[in-house]
Parts: sequence; structure tokens; C-alpha cells
Amino acid sequence: MDSADSAMAAAAAAYGAQPQQQEQRQEQRSGLRTSIRDAAPADADALAEIAVAAWQPIRRRQAQTLGPEQFAMKFPDWESAKAATVRQTCGVGFEGSVLVATLVDADRDSPVVVGFVSFGEHDWREPDPARRRPVGEIWNNAVRPQFQQQGIGSRLYAAALGRMAAAGMQSVLVGVGVDNVPACRAYEKVGFRRVAPGDSYCRCDITDHGLNSEPEGAPTHAL
Repeated sequence: MDSADSAMAAAAAAYGAQPQQQEQRQEQRSGLRTSIRDAAPADADALAEIAVAAWQPIRRRQAQTLGPEQFAMKFPDWESAKAATVRQTCGVGFEGSVLVATLVDADRDSPVVVGFVSFGEHDWREPDPARRRPVGEIWNNAVRPQFQQQGIGSRLYAAALGRMAAAGMQSVLVGVGVDNVPACRAYEKVGFRRVAPGDSYCRCDITDHGLNSEPEGAPTHAL
């Protein structure tokens, strides 16, 4: 194993350890017993429901700002569109691209899904092979409203970063609207920073656990 591979493995191991460490701290504070696992096709409906519920406050604010007519034109049938996108990543071809957080509830026979994150390789191509570096992207993520502000999102992000580091990603992008203040704060909390005015964040050099500069040739907006 060369030095680059060693660094990548170390980063993956470090990020992979974060969810367990955060889980222990969170359980001590709140009494919640949560865990993170790979999503299964059977999770699709629950994840779609969580995504729509988490986005409703954001869309309400946008509707107030834009007005009903402009909002309807910009976000037609957004609930169905969001649900369909989330369900798609639970299907064939996206195996290993979605992680879910579950809560152990003494009143239920099985753990309850309370959040998720989907991720993968960012769809851009650097024409110069000498400048080409793998770039990951966080796609959709959400936590049930009643379980937000309890560290679940941060644990999901850490687990996703660990997976992407293990897959050879060196940087991670995420697209987020500037008006989505809670999401902006959540991403900044785990190390994302804005690289250009607008709606794009970039996490760089995850193999070094740092944020030095955006990857050369990378786009400034995540799709």
C-alpha cells in the first residue's frame, strides 16, 4: 500500500469511527439509542416521507417569499418530485449509496428509521488526466422533524464521508440554497465551506481531515 492509499485508508477509518463515537455521546445526552446502516429497498417509502416532511418548512418559507403563483411555477408538485428522487436511490444501481439512521424504540418491535443521507460520485469530468481527482457529492438527506437538532444529521454526514473516502473520493460537494439556513449550519458544522457565491459547498482534502482548497477543475455548483 503506497502513501496515498495509506492516507485514504486512515481517513476512511477515522470518519468511520465518528458515528460510533457520536452515537455514544448522543445517547448519554438524550437517552436515544440510534444506529446507522445501509438502506434497503423496503426503506424507500419511509425515506420519501422523511424527505418531504423535512422540506415542508423550507418550501413554506419559499412560498411566502415568492408568492403562490411564482412558487407554483418554480416548484410544481415538489412533494411528488422529491419523494420520487429519494425512492430512486433505494433501487437498483444505487446499492451502497444510501445510509439510514434508526432509533431503537422500546414500544416498537423493530427500529424506527429517523433519517438518511444519499451520496455518490459527482458527475463532472476533468479533461486533463493529470488534474483529475475523484469528487463525491451528497445528494439528498433529511431527519424527521421531531428528531432534528440531536446530532443525527452530523452522524450521517460523517458516515457518508467515511464511505466516500474509502471509495477514493478526495473532495465532496453539496448543493444547498442560501435561504436554507438550518442546512447551511449543519454542513458547516461538519466542515463544509462555501467556495463561491450561490448554493455550492465543497469539502476538500478529506484524506487530511482538513479544508485547504477546492479541487482544481471542479465545478463551483453541485448539480
